[in-house]
Amino acid sequence: PFSWIDITGIGTPLDLPGNGDDQNVPGIALPFAFPFYGSSFNTVNVCTNGWLSFSSTQTTLTNVALPNAASTTPNNLIAGFWDDLDPDTAEAKIWTYGDASKFIVSYVNVPRFSSLELYTFQIILYPSGTIDFQYQSLEPGRLNEATIGIQNGAKDVGLTVVHNADYVHDNLRIRITNRPGWLTVSPLAGVTPAGETATLQVGFDATGRLYVTDSATATVFRVAGDGTVEVFLQDMLVAGDKTICGNDKAV
Repeated sequence: PFSWIDITGIGTPLDLPGNGDDQNVPGIALPFAFPFYGSSFNTVNVCTNGWLSFSSTQTTLTNVALPNAASTTPNNLIAGFWDDLDPDTAEAKIWTYGDASKFIVSYVNVPRFSSLELYTFQIILYPSGTIDFQYQSLEPGRLNEATIGIQNGAKDVGLTVVHNADYVHDNLRIRITNRPGWLTVSPLAGVTPAGETATLQVGFDATGRLYVTDSATATVFRVAGDGTVEVFLQDMLVAGDKTICGNDKAV
């Protein structure tokens, strides 16, 4: 669920060149090696236009759907709210903080260029490769003019959460995470209309694991308010043909 982490009292304000508009601050050290599309990175570049990259020092403000191979599209990209944002240098508006468990970039009351709506959101990286986007406060008016998503270094694989559509709102968390290697789900993608149900085939690789199962019941539900989707699996410990215990686990 959404849980804002305020780093303005413990983090480091980003030192922006010039007037702060269309800037990229490169080489910010991460407190751990971050895995991303098969590579590992120890530094990150922070752009004032709402995105991070592990390699690009561009300052591209025109957002696109991902993946996108255009020369102006950053590679190794994490787009928290990619559009034309305009933090000034009168007071700190972008902060970073890291410890052994997470690295956070917070955009705090950053205005959109020209129309000046204020946005407060953060991007959180975890050592596992999981990415959280959190949106604390977003002034309405042009929330359907941004990209949220990721893409790899070659710019041929990516994920668009939303592109130029109404989706993001206050008190929202979006999580992007790798599927664990021991779990398979089929189909991998699809759309289930509101009010209808869909059946997922869930498989487990029990090699070298204490908890094994030959079947599972999956229930998918949406948590009202914050958009979080969780899957609960009935996981059983089996010895021969005897079930010793069972418990529900959220994944």
